[in-house]
This record gives sequence, structure tokens and C-alpha cells, in this order.
Amino acid sequence: MILQKNRISKCCSLALDLPKMPRRSLALRLSKAGSGTKMQIVKILKSTNIRLGNAELGTDYYLPDFIAGIRERYRFFEYPTKASDISGDGPVKFQIGRFDNTNINKLDLYSAAISIEAEAPTEQLDDIIEDLFVWAQSNFPMKFIESDTVSRLYSSSVEFSDENMFKLTDALQGATDYISECLSVDGISAAYALNTIALVADPKLSTPLQPARFLIERRANTNFEDNIFFSEAPLATEKHISILKSLSGLL
Repeated sequence: MILQKNRISKCCSLALDLPKMPRRSLALRLSKAGSGTKMQIVKILKSTNIRLGNAELGTDYYLPDFIAGIRERYRFFEYPTKASDISGDGPVKFQIGRFDNTNINKLDLYSAAISIEAEAPTEQLDDIIEDLFVWAQSNFPMKFIESDTVSRLYSSSVEFSDENMFKLTDALQGATDYISECLSVDGISAAYALNTIALVADPKLSTPLQPARFLIERRANTNFEDNIFFSEAPLATEKHISILKSLSGLL
């Protein structure tokens, strides 16, 4: 049950959310740019939190009791029931649970990490992980020591509406008009609009993990005039939404 660092980046599509904050001048400019925005969050689609570190276990630690305790506390519908469920290098998997008012999609326990996914803000998932740490330490001879380098990874996906998002600049408007004119010569009628913006980290400058992309795109199977968008980010939900509000009217 070992979670390799390269496996985290590749398989989980997550990225760093380090405690270092943006420069004050940049944060201030973004805040002013997003003032008065009409952007509205339609729904939280999926959030994932990963905590990296190591579990220190006492000599009388008994895994079946620990699994049974997690199943009961977080009301999981699916959980390990036989030895093969906890053997090998994979995680101990729990699925379809609930804590307070938050439905949990899945909880994976590795020897060096904890991963939790839900259709809820990452802040709520942080609360669940903290509760798990306190409960486990109070009831079992164990303690989770977070990594002193990269200790937290986040992934946030949301659906939002914004009538000011993807407004075309004069240059882009000219390009879309020209494309439409060229196609009309061949008898094709089409009106182009901006659909996707992705910010990708330079792999040569990304350490110690390759961060995931920041993406905004029109929601699939929706009318353009509805102005419904999908966005994913390697950030906590609160920071993700803050950036989206700041970008309203700028893209």
C-alpha cells in the first residue's frame, strides 16, 4: 500500500497547493478585476484531497478493527471484507460514505497517503480528514505524520455560469469572422466563439511534482448563449472559485 509520487501526479491528475500565497500586487489586481462579477457557481462537480505523510503504528495495531471502525464512523456502503482487498501495493478502499452532511464518493488509504473524493468543496474534505486523524489517534495506537515537503494535494472541478466569460477581443473577433467568411464560400454557415482556455505548468520548472492544468471550457451539450462553463484546477475550492470570479470579463 505505497503511493509513489509519480503515480500520484499521473493517475490522480492532481497538483501542488503549496502554502506560498500569490504576490500581494497580483492578488489585488485580480480582486479588483473580479469586482461586480455576475459569475455564479452552479454546482461542485468533484473535489479530491490527498494528504501525504507516514502512519506511525503501535505494536498492538489490528487492521481489521481499524477498517471496521472507519466503516461505522463514515457509514461506508462498500469496504474491504476479505484479505485480498488489502493485499498488494494498492490502497485500502472505501466507497459511498457520509459524514455530517457530506456524501463521500471514496476514501483510499495508502501507507504514505490518504485520498478522499466527494461532490463537495475541498474545505469539507479537509474537515473529514482532520476528523479521521483525531478519531484514529484517539482509538488506535497510530498517528499520521504529514510530509514536511509536499503534504497536501487538491483537485477542484466546478460548473458555473458567467455572461461575461470568453468575451472576444477585437483581434479574436476578427479571426472568428474571417473563419466564418471562408467557410461560407463553401456553403457552410458557422459562428465561432472561444471555447477553451488551459493554463499548463512548464514541466521543466515544476518540482517536485508535475502540477495539473487550470482549465475553463464551455460545458458540453449546452447552448453557447446559456454561458455555462466547466472548470478544473489543482487548487482548493475556495481559491479556485476566487480565481474564476477574478477572471470574469477578462477572458
